[in-house]
Amino acid sequence: MATLNQIVTEIADTLNRPHDTLFKERLKLVIKHERSTLIRQSLNKYNDATLFKQRYTVPVTLKSVQDCIVTDIVEALNSTSGAGTPLISISSTGSFTVGDSVWITSTAFPTGEVGTILSISTNTALLLTANLVNSYTVAASGKVYIAQAQSKRTTNKILKPIRYNTDVPFNFVGNSTGTKSYIYSNIEELAYTSTLTLNASVPRYTYRNGYIYVYATDSVLSTISTISIDAPFEVPEGVIPSETNDDYIAGVIYNDDMEFPMPDDLVQDIKARIFSGELRITDAKDKVEATHLDNE
Repeated sequence: MATLNQIVTEIADTLNRPHDTLFKERLKLVIKHERSTLIRQSLNKYNDATLFKQRYTVPVTLKSVQDCIVTDIVEALNSTSGAGTPLISISSTGSFTVGDSVWITSTAFPTGEVGTILSISTNTALLLTANLVNSYTVAASGKVYIAQAQSKRTTNKILKPIRYNTDVPFNFVGNSTGTKSYIYSNIEELAYTSTLTLNASVPRYTYRNGYIYVYATDSVLSTISTISIDAPFEVPEGVIPSETNDDYIAGVIYNDDMEFPMPDDLVQDIKARIFSGELRITDAKDKVEATHLDNE
């Protein structure tokens, strides 16, 4: 496969503008746009993304309670004051178990923070981890709530996949080694997954606002720190190499002198589309005067 700089040089050379740097940078953007369009058309026609897929691994973390689905929200009856290791009493432990990650929120600290249940005594007293930042006190003017978090969100936004006729936004979302896949679900369907007979325990994911959210039981969710994503992406050079990726090249970040992830048969189609479309509106007065060595 050719590099992006090679493709740009061929087009600029054909137009007798080999030293026009601004023109070349503009061509790079146009090529990327045309690439996405042609790949989308190919996928809609043949529905085979094998040649266009890229895979990379991203971290997932517990975010603010507003970003995550929570269950078993319980109002605290009382709580020790001050940061540290609070003993919080609730009316019922619900499905809480030792080791669960839980959200602790209050009127004073609505965004809350994550804690871990160290022990449960008398069925209603939860002893939480000592690394809490805020003070949670039950009073007439304020309430404390405990909620079991059942989702994690990718730390950063995910590269946008190319739009084409498919039921799922990505070809694969699963564990970092690519051996276990998660099931794509709409957020309104998550409440009913526990009723399924065969795959109720399989992690699920949704894609919202550029992020992937992973949903699972607390015991499973606690083991997930990274996920692998596989899809044809709009911005191919945005895939950051890592040792768990198929395209890992000694940790080198993509540059325009590396092979551009596009089949060679699409290069000619892109050139034809550029010559007949984008470059037809080029104003000759804006051109940098050519100084081609072959013409001197």
